[in-house]
Amino acid sequence: MMQIIGGDVVGMSVVPEVITARHCGLKVVAVSAITNLAEGLGDVKLSHAQTLAAAELSRQNFIDLICGFLRKLA
Repeated sequence: MMQIIGGDVVGMSVVPEVITARHCGLKVVAVSAITNLAEGLGDVKLSHAQTLAAAELSRQNFIDLICGFLRKLA
């Protein structure tokens, strides 16, 4: 369904946090990692272990991105 309106991915947890933060008047920046395709869209059976392994692959990139972002703010 999301492809119909131009979506490539759907996040599970970023939106509620952003809505709450904006409601409190906070500025928000969000970054997400795609850890799996929805059940039935990929070749791998989904599991928590698979999600953790995929997230670990993104860990260093996230560290580098956040450190670079914070350096620019300083």
